[in-house]
Order: sequence, then C-alpha cells, then structure tokens
Amino acid sequence: MLIRLIAAFAALAAASCNGNIYSAQPMTKTVRPTVAEDVAAIKALEDRWSRAFLEKDVRFLEHIIAPEFEVHGWRGGRYSFTARDRWMEGARTWDFTEHPSEVLHVRVSGDTAVATVKGKLVANLNGQPLRNNEWVVTDTWLRRNGRWQVVFRYADTLPGTCKVGCGGKTE
Repeated sequence: MLIRLIAAFAALAAASCNGNIYSAQPMTKTVRPTVAEDVAAIKALEDRWSRAFLEKDVRFLEHIIAPEFEVHGWRGGRYSFTARDRWMEGARTWDFTEHPSEVLHVRVSGDTAVATVKGKLVANLNGQPLRNNEWVVTDTWLRRNGRWQVVFRYADTLPGTCKVGCGGKTE
C-alpha cells in the first residue's frame, strides 16, 4: 500500500511539473523561429541598420548594438579598433549622405548569426568630407532575451574604392 501511495504522489508531482522534476512551476514551451525566419530577421536588421544612419535613428542603433560591441579591421594599411562608445559617437555626429548596403550572406547557428554585408559610405563632419568608400563587413549577432544584438564587426574597405578617409592614403 505504501509503495502504491508513493508511486501515486510521484506521478502527481511529475504531472504538475510537466516532467520537470526541478520545478514545481508548470513549464511553458518556447517556440523557436526557424533558421529561415532567423536569416530573414538578420537581413531585415542589417537593412534597417543602414537606413538608421541616413535617418539619424540613434535609438534603433542603441537597441541593436550590444554593450560590448567592437569594430576591428584594416584601414589605410593598418589595423584599427573602435570601441562601442566611440563608434556610437560617430553615428550621432557624422552626416551620412549615402549608406546603401547589400546583405551577401547570413549563417545562423542557434542563438548566433554571422552576416556578411557589402556597402558604400559617404559621410561629412562639420560640413567637410569625412569618408567616401565601399566596404565589406562581417557582423556577429547574438540572440539575447529573444532579440538580436550585434557584438562584433569586422570591416574592410574594398580595394580601389577609397576616395576620402583612407587613413592618410587615397587608393
């Protein structure tokens, strides 16, 4: 009798926990997006990112750029590094006149995505030409609490495209 009673309590406890023996709270199932949906979301975020520069939508940029965001790459024949705060300052102060982009590829693996994007940047600062070049970037995105944020960007200027802001060189 005691064994039947223990078995009945165990079955009741397991049923009330949806099979999770570590929690007395019912478990809810989270529906994960498909890989195709994640790829579409990253492409949309990359496209919106490009438009945000032209529209001075700093609020959107603050939303997608993770606190630990960094940009690394080669510029003017030398390695460069830009931390988030400095990069965001440029987003706030530069006058972007052209910033078209094309997402070339997105690869998603779980809560990580890597996007390769090609584009053009024409920007002024205080009425003076600051940058005019074509580029390719690789962005690393992480999904956190259900939303995507970019944590790392590797950027390169495409050879022969830099007209202004080439780190002292004109190609």
